[in-house]
Amino acid sequence: MARQPVQLPIIVRVPHGQRYSCHSCGACCKDFTVQLRAEDLERLERQGWARERGEAVTTTFRGRHFLRQRPDGSCTFLQPDGRCEVHARFGLQEKPVACRFFPFSVVPAAKGAIAGLNFACQSVQRSVGSAPASHLDDLRQMVVDAPELVQRPRVSASTAGWGSRRTPEEPGEVDAVLKGSLDIVANAGVPGERRMAALAFFAQSLLNADLSRVRGDRFVELASVLAAHAADEVVMTEHRDPRPSEWALFRGAVHLRTHAPRLDALQAQGWLRSVWSDLRLARAWRRGRGAVPAFRALGELTTRPIPFPEVLAIHPTEGIPAAAAVDGLLSRWLAARLLGERAWSSGYYGMSAIDGLCALVVDLLSALWLARLHSAALSESRSASGTITLEGVQWGIGIVERTAGRVPWLATTAESLRLRGLARHGGLLALARALQPFSASPGRPHTS
Repeated sequence: MARQPVQLPIIVRVPHGQRYSCHSCGACCKDFTVQLRAEDLERLERQGWARERGEAVTTTFRGRHFLRQRPDGSCTFLQPDGRCEVHARFGLQEKPVACRFFPFSVVPAAKGAIAGLNFACQSVQRSVGSAPASHLDDLRQMVVDAPELVQRPRVSASTAGWGSRRTPEEPGEVDAVLKGSLDIVANAGVPGERRMAALAFFAQSLLNADLSRVRGDRFVELASVLAAHAADEVVMTEHRDPRPSEWALFRGAVHLRTHAPRLDALQAQGWLRSVWSDLRLARAWRRGRGAVPAFRALGELTTRPIPFPEVLAIHPTEGIPAAAAVDGLLSRWLAARLLGERAWSSGYYGMSAIDGLCALVVDLLSALWLARLHSAALSESRSASGTITLEGVQWGIGIVERTAGRVPWLATTAESLRLRGLARHGGLLALARALQPFSASPGRPHTS
């Protein structure tokens, strides 16, 4: 007799003080490719959209069904007022399950189904609305509609383990990585740029270490010591600029986090032409010459070409109030990814905790590079040298959060090799120093 899946409790884990309510900005209905379940297709058919509009509201790609998008990347159901037409006409429960979930993420974990928040949502970024616990009824309904989210996760032997040492993770080891990372992010009194660098140092130190004989309590002790001293270690570590090869690897990582191909465009191009186009685009990003290749979110800001050097010429944010706002947002975002278990395991392609932590650092650095791109795009002329803004950081985080854990090209062996290439000789720390966003960074209160 087949064993029934074990149902797990729902555990809401978000940074302290985090709030959320939908404000109908419509941002979540742009540039997200929404995959549909069989029940979603049945509801859309029952609602009669195809008959009313005279065309399909869904599309099929490689055997899977998705909501159709308009040429600008927005959902076919997005109204001018930012609301969903399905929601407006039929109510919340008639929307596709993925749309009802957002911005909540529910990740199966050993102790329960972990509910967190996605920072692609502008209301989540601004932390406005009600406490997340007030959404428990909605979360319970969500997991009724998607029961796989509350089943005990199965970890593949090919993805478990520490970095390149593919040995099983023992009880307490993942918790040690989580605690160490959160302690670094929320280290009150330590300037923001040092905390960001310390997280990079912590991640690359673990990835580069041979941990095959450092297991159980020994690993917990090692992670605790590394995390406790990471902020001091980055001060004593020799400062160097990122190497050209590290910049090239990193630009490739930014490309993968901005890449949002339209399904209809892929279908029109065909597989071979799409692959060739992607290879050419990836090569342009790695080389870093000329202008930053256009992507949809950038095209919404400006039509003028932005040279790659202009992005790095943008200065860190100026003034303590601006720095404090950026610092608070970045710290809240990182804490949310960690607390919501969206940094590794079931929440991030089944990656090990150390691989996933390194990927989280790359996500952070990519958001900071994109924040510079945002300021460069809004500069009135190429001679203008702007500064990082809170709006730019919000923009960068929103782009990264749209891809994190959702797109297949971040789950490849090539991406795992990229993480090792960036960490091998201290590249993550060098990039964290080069991309640090603060010219004045006060300490901040505990956020988790």
